[in-house]
This record gives sequence, C-alpha cells and structure tokens, in this order.
Amino acid sequence: MNNYSFGLHCKMDNKLTVHCNFETGKYSATSVILSQGPHNEGDKGMRQVCRLFIALHLILFIYSSFVYAGEDYYLSVKEAWRVVIQDDGSQKRSDYSKVGDALPGVVVQRKGGSIVKNIKVGDRIYTGDTVTVTGGVNVTFSSSRNNELTTKSGTTFIVSNITDKGESYYLKMGSFLSKVFARGFFNLTHGTRTIASRGTIFDVTVDEEKRVMTLAVNEGEVEVTTDYSIKVADKDKEITGLKRVEIVSARTGKTHSVRYNLGTDEAFQEFRNYDDVLKYFEQQLAEDEKTGDDLKLLADKNNIGITLYYLARYDDALKMFDSVSETAKRLSNEGWIATSYNNIGSAWDSKGSYDKAIEFYEKDLKISLKVFGEEHPSVATSYNNIGLAWKAKGSYDKAIEFYEKALKIQLKVFGEEHPSVATSYNNIGGAWDSKGSYDKAIEFYEKALKIQLKVFGEEHPSVAISYNNIGSAWKAKGSYDKAIEYLERAVDILKRFVSPEHPNLITIKKNLEEAKQRQAEQK
Repeated sequence: MNNYSFGLHCKMDNKLTVHCNFETGKYSATSVILSQGPHNEGDKGMRQVCRLFIALHLILFIYSSFVYAGEDYYLSVKEAWRVVIQDDGSQKRSDYSKVGDALPGVVVQRKGGSIVKNIKVGDRIYTGDTVTVTGGVNVTFSSSRNNELTTKSGTTFIVSNITDKGESYYLKMGSFLSKVFARGFFNLTHGTRTIASRGTIFDVTVDEEKRVMTLAVNEGEVEVTTDYSIKVADKDKEITGLKRVEIVSARTGKTHSVRYNLGTDEAFQEFRNYDDVLKYFEQQLAEDEKTGDDLKLLADKNNIGITLYYLARYDDALKMFDSVSETAKRLSNEGWIATSYNNIGSAWDSKGSYDKAIEFYEKDLKISLKVFGEEHPSVATSYNNIGLAWKAKGSYDKAIEFYEKALKIQLKVFGEEHPSVATSYNNIGGAWDSKGSYDKAIEFYEKALKIQLKVFGEEHPSVAISYNNIGSAWKAKGSYDKAIEYLERAVDILKRFVSPEHPNLITIKKNLEEAKQRQAEQK
C-alpha cells in the first residue's frame, strides 16, 4: 500500500524554519529545511520565499498522491502464445513467456487516452485501461490479487476496477477465462448481465455476430444478475430496472454451460397492465420464500418495488426498497445495497423530494465507484440519475455536469452508436433547452437522433421523441417552419405505435398545433 505523510513546521518568532517530509511509496522528499536566523518582522521577502517553498512541496505531494494512488493494484501480462499453421498443415505453438517479450496485436488504451502498442510480457495495466487482443494471440494476465484472466484473439475488455477488496471488468467482446482465487468480489459485466464470482473458474465468450453469450462454469458457482424490462400493453410502456438472478454451478466433475441471447430476451414477457405485473411478482416472491434463496428474494422484492413505483404508489415502493436494503446489508452484498439506494432515490425523486433523491443517488454512486470503478455502466447510471434530480431542482448547470460524466463513460464502454449514448445526448440537450440555450439543445438533440436513426431506423418511438425535442426547440427559437417539419415527423411516426390517447402523442400534437398557430400569427 502507498503511505502518505506530510510534515510542516513553521516558527515565526525569532527564527523561521520550514521542514517538509512526505512519502507516497513512489515519490519522497525528506529533511528539507529552510531557516533564517533571528526573525525580522519586516522581512517580507523571506516570508514569500517560505510560502513558495511550502506551496511547491504541497503541489508535489498532491500530484504524486493522485498519480500513484491505486497503482498497487493492476494486471500484468503473465504469458502469451499463438498457434501457427505450418506448411505441412501441422500446428506449432509459439510462446511468449519471458519478461520483455513483445506481443503482436495487443494494444492498451490508457485511461487518459494514450495508446500503447508495444505491450510486453511483464507490463502492467491499470484501472480504466482498455485492452484489445488481436493477431491470433492468446494472453494470460495476472492481477496483483493473484487472480488470472486468459483471453483469446478478438477480445476487448476494460479494467473497470482493481482494489484490495476485489476486481471488476467490462467485457466488450471476445473470450474471457477467469480463475478467481483471491477473496473479495470479482465481477465481469457484458451488456445487461453481471457475473459475480467468489472463488471459482468460469469462461465467458461473447459472439457479437451471432448475438450470443456463453457462460461455462468449470469449478464452483457464479451469480448471474440480468437487468431487463417487460412490456405493459395498456400503457404502451416498458417497466425497466427489473432484475433476474440465477446461480450457475459446476456439476460434479462436469462443466455447466449456459447460453444467453443478447438483446432478444430482455423483455421476456408482456402483460396487460401494471396490476397483472404486480400479481406476477408477488407470486414469484411467495414461491421463492419457500426455498429461502436470499438472492432471489432480493430480486423479487426489487421487482415488486419497481412495479409499485410505476403504479405511482411511491410510499409502498419505498417500504419494499427499504426491505431490499436491509436484507442486502445483512448479506453484505454491496451491489444490491447500491441498487436499493438508487431505487429509493428514484422514489423520492418522483415524490418531488429532490434533495432526498440526490442523497440516496450519491450513496449509490459511492458504492458503485467502490465496486465497479469509474469506467462502468452502473456508475454512468448513477451520474445520470443525479443529473436528472438536479435538473428537476432547476440546477441545469449541475445537471449538465453529471450528464457529461455519464456520457464520457458510455462512450468508452459502448462506443458512439448506442442507445444509452443517445439518451445522454438527449438529457444534455434537455438541460440546455431548459436554460434557454436552444442552439446548444438542438446540437445535442441532433446527435441523439443520428444515433437512433442508425440503431433503430426511422420507424421507432425513440426517433419520434427526438424529432419532437428538436421541433420544440425550434419552436422556442421562433423558427416555426423548422418546428413544424420536425413535429409532423414525430406525430407521423408515433401514431403508428401508440393509441390516440397516449400522453406522448397528445403532447407532440399540442406542440405542433402551437407551432402552426404562431406561424399563422407571423404572416
């Protein structure tokens, strides 16, 4: 561990002495003394030199603390190999096992943005770095906590967090064999799923082309948590924030494999109304209470609370979320504690108690940063929610600050062409819109629309909402021709997906009517 200390003595009576001593484990300076004989009260020059001296050492101390904090925890390249096909068709393994051996096709993008292409055996990789393995090379990394990760060629992952308490990674694509030996948490996330392991061996492969993720547990068991949504017919809405938990265990002497379809099984069921959803989850809770499986009970209570929230029964939702929090604390499950805080914050937010909402969102953020680190979608969600609460309070600059933090993470994890990125652009645009900066609002709304058109195509409700946002901003600017153009597109798309009584469609039609009326008044 790094040791931080800073000592300062400044005696201003008959003698002036400055002594600085600090150590970070990487940088140190000791026994630095500046002194003067009998002190002259009028000697301002000496005082200034003293202040400058102190400031310099404080800067060096703070800088070294930030630069080297956390560097006791890292991944290092342990070894690598690739299979080479010979002229006769036989295979030959080419090993890279000596410290200093250069690895072809392995690239690391540092947290600050710099790119390192000449990665070698023995090199260290830190929290926030993105690793891409290509060139037919298989690489084994060893963490400073003695866990091992083996990747195949075609793999990209982010080192989300490594601390003395555990490790978290985000797998963007490829194959990830994890050998978890150290105590503490170990999380591997892809998309909507997080795999939590505490002492086991498991293999995850993501095939983006086939849209399939395969999990094979070789030893022990892992906890798989999936975020998902369900459709509610009479509201033309989805309930989001729901969670499904399962334990995947290696059978005696045999690997247990599970396949997940990516992006196609998240809305696994459709219900007529919210009441039917509530009955379904209450039945699930009753069944799982018989088994005593705490993790499933947490998921059931979470889902009931979320449904109560959508029913606008916020006080009942808060009671359920409090129950989730109490159980999670008893189990020392920090992931579920963070989830409960986020949900409690959402309920207070909807009740109009924005300060209470921010209080719980920040509690969620603190735990999420501890478990997942800065480079993780869960942290982006926390930043986004804090931004929403600040916007509701009318503090638009604070909202933009947190929205931009969320956006930065999402761009790194998901890339430019992702719905979550579009949502952040829309949120930032909305805050600028509320500030009356309509050109800035349109700029971000257009960015969101560009992504949505590429991801969803023209015929999608999200595209209609972006058209409405852009049209409304043009209307506020007094450019009614442009406003009508976008608002008519929004109405034309959305009416194909929702009933005439849908509140979003009613709002957009109202915006369109106002734009046409004001256009007529101008003529």
